[in-house]
Order: sequence, then C-alpha cells, then structure tokens
Amino acid sequence: MQASYSAYILPKKEIVGKRLAYQALNKAYNYENIPCDGPVMSDIEIKEDKLIVSFKNAEHGLYPMFVELEGFEVAGEDKKNSSRQKL
Repeated sequence: MQASYSAYILPKKEIVGKRLAYQALNKAYNYENIPCDGPVMSDIEIKEDKLIVSFKNAEHGLYPMFVELEGFEVAGEDKKNSSRQKL
C-alpha cells in the first residue's frame, strides 16, 4: 500500500512547492510582480447562449500553469452544481 500511496502523492509535491514559493516571494519578500493567488470568480454574465465568467487575479486571461485545463464547473447561489456539465 505504501508504494501506491507514494506514487499518488509524490508527483504533486513539486506543484505544491512551487505554489508555496510563489506565495512566499510575493507576500513575505514583496515581489509584487510574481502572481501567487489563484483566480477567483468575480462575475457571471449571460449573453444569448453564452456564459461569460470574469475572474479576479487573472488580468491576462485564465491559463493553467501546472496542469491541462479540461474544463470547469460553475455552481449556483446554493453552491451546488446542478447540471454537472463541464464548460
């Protein structure tokens, strides 16, 4: 069991380490040009048949740094994803 657990956890350590390093450089050492906070949804607008989602902390667009972005889900005000369809 230990081997399978290690295979699952160890590859993710590098990603977590990078995220923590970016936080430290930005927050503790004041390197303000290093982004360290992830995108936070700020607004949703419906135009015809399109859903336009705006984010804080994503001034240049939404680009994943460490993984492929396969889609995302948006929850309603009740914080539940009722349709379960990826956008």
